[in-house]
Amino acid sequence: MSGSSTCAAAQAALETAAAAGVEVCFANPGTTELPLVLALDRIPAIRPVLCLHENVATGAADAWGRLRGSPALALLHTGPGLANGMANLHNARKAKSPVVALVGDHASWHRPADPPLAMDVEAAAATVADAVLTVRRPDQAAAWLAEAVAFARGRGGRVAVVNFPHDHQLAPASGPAKPVAPEPPSPPDPRALDAAADLLRRARRPCLYLGGAALFGEGLVLAGRIAAACGASLISPTSFSRIETGCGLPPLLRLPYFPEKAQEVFDAHDAVVVLGARDPVAFFGHPDLPARFLDSHPAVVRAAGPGDDVPAALSGLVERLGAKDATVPAGEPLPRARGPLDPVGLGAVFARAVPEGGVVVLTAVSSAHVYSQLAQRAAPHTEIALTGGAIGEGTALAVGRRWRGRTCASSTSRRTAASPICPPACGPRRARGCG
Repeated sequence: MSGSSTCAAAQAALETAAAAGVEVCFANPGTTELPLVLALDRIPAIRPVLCLHENVATGAADAWGRLRGSPALALLHTGPGLANGMANLHNARKAKSPVVALVGDHASWHRPADPPLAMDVEAAAATVADAVLTVRRPDQAAAWLAEAVAFARGRGGRVAVVNFPHDHQLAPASGPAKPVAPEPPSPPDPRALDAAADLLRRARRPCLYLGGAALFGEGLVLAGRIAAACGASLISPTSFSRIETGCGLPPLLRLPYFPEKAQEVFDAHDAVVVLGARDPVAFFGHPDLPARFLDSHPAVVRAAGPGDDVPAALSGLVERLGAKDATVPAGEPLPRARGPLDPVGLGAVFARAVPEGGVVVLTAVSSAHVYSQLAQRAAPHTEIALTGGAIGEGTALAVGRRWRGRTCASSTSRRTAASPICPPACGPRRARGCG
């Protein structure tokens, strides 16, 4: 390899990312990323974690983004490296995770020779990313990283890919760029909140279909107050990004995987208010079943979308319904794990094993419904699930959970049913300061 060893543009870009709050880089680098790897050694604010497969790097970045609400970097080697990591970037986009994938491409002057790893990075990235940026001049690199991090943080979480040619990584640059403010979520529409409150007052069997920030933290507490005040059921997507569940938290019904069962859930309610979620759809098309479960429902109000300020929308509904003092009823204790190892027995075993404050990576899909109901009676914990249907993500998500903090400790629990075979490359990992 020829060229400068200062890695100025690479270092300027990563210093920009660090200044914007990026703390970790899950990496499976190669030759064209060596300037970025060397720069990471000079930037202690970003912890590099070596992953043995690209799909581990992207899955770990997905989990980090879901649990922290801030983006991690996933460093990938040329177009084929991006292709190897695309399944979990797809899951991350469906989860609305803030992720920045940094792809080291061939030197710009070498691409016309069509070397073996040459590939249309922009076209490939566009299938799994919400934004694709290509560094075409060295002095553009830091600004593009600032834009990518801000974009990933905005509107509830998005995936950005930055294509960074090797020669531009090596070239001198003027220094890091200033962080860019992320695009804020849209404020709730007061008219939609008025309509939702009116519908909930009139309904006899209402439900709230929740997504995003309505499924954890302040959002879940507010949703629980609304449910207690008007007798509403709380329903989460089958493929949720993150929920908090357990004793003392508002109970959530996870929408069943099979479309006929999912349709029955909505048909059993005379009013549906959607908050922070896309309209629910079937995993696959069935000739005799609807693709969209709410299309024929007579009473639906979409009070807030995935890119809206969901906690503000929930707070507005609490005020309109006078639900500030509503309390969540105490749940029942877990049953003892007895009898055959069927879904109920296995679910009870796992639910009893979940530590308080732990994180469950729930990779099960078709068999997860029973466990999800039992988990509501377990110790309070967080769950993250398969969001885009690209199975095999479980252990990669667990890697991202392991590195969520600044220590090596992990309280991750993993339940695998639909995808028992996960990447063996999730095993050995190394990071600076932690063997």
